[in-house]
Amino acid sequence: MLLVRLADKTNVISDFFIMRKFRRQGIGKQVAHRLFEKHKGVWEVKQTNENTPAYAFWKKVISEVAKESFYQEEILEGDLWDGAVLVFQYNNKKTLDASLIEEENTVHFFIS
Repeated sequence: MLLVRLADKTNVISDFFIMRKFRRQGIGKQVAHRLFEKHKGVWEVKQTNENTPAYAFWKKVISEVAKESFYQEEILEGDLWDGAVLVFQYNNKKTLDASLIEEENTVHFFIS
């Protein structure tokens, strides 16, 4: 089964890293929520098969933000990707206070 494409533009996360000393403090969740708020629409969040903590993290975060929207999960094994791909739609009406700088295709969040 192939992943369903819902829109012309799909936001993709395939790399997401929080330094070990900042983990388990809600920072990753906060950054993810702000990122989804800044770029509403269809999202693909990818994790490699070996990264089970990332899979658990994203399943929890996405379940919080995509409560009543489209959600699809697929495990891909191939040349293009080897691991889970979570697809969902984010269109929250609430606005979060996000201070960020965008440069090229990278979004940097600054949390004080």
